[in-house]
Amino acid sequence: MFSTLSYVEHKEQDIRGLVLNSTEHETTIYDPDCPNDDDFPEESYGPGSALTFKTNELKYAVDRS
Repeated sequence: MFSTLSYVEHKEQDIRGLVLNSTEHETTIYDPDCPNDDDFPEESYGPGSALTFKTNELKYAVDRS
């Protein structure tokens, strides 16, 4: 599990985001660079998207600056 409001990245894809919710099996992140889903505007967090992955597909992000 990841700490809420920490940054994680996908181990294989170029996806990085802020942890909204994390369990042993699934983690939902907010990715500001991913366009939101126009099919479900009520689930939008703004210009980005909430994405859910298997927790074991993610790792804590390292600073890229």
